[in-house]
Amino acid sequence: MENQNQRNNEETEIDLVELFWVLWRKLPLMIAVGLFTALLAFGGSKFLMTPTYQSVTKIYVLNKQDNSNTNVTYSDLQASRVEARSISSATCRQARSWLRTIRS
Repeated sequence: MENQNQRNNEETEIDLVELFWVLWRKLPLMIAVGLFTALLAFGGSKFLMTPTYQSVTKIYVLNKQDNSNTNVTYSDLQASRVEARSISSATCRQARSWLRTIRS
């Protein structure tokens, strides 16, 4: 029983200078592992993953001649959606025709 009490009363001493030098000696290994992991992550994202691009645009056009009434109705919002779709589809058609002329 007395032997167990002695073990519990013992203090563990950590030499911080020695710990620093152990880490300092392993610094090249730590840097090499970090660089290897970064290169592995870059290679995986560059060569194994397919890039996905997505864009969303919302345009609100308020076409009112009268400035006295600034209330926006549901039909105003619907009209702006239709106009935004027509603008975006026209832009896509122009881009496709431009790409066809470049490829030719």
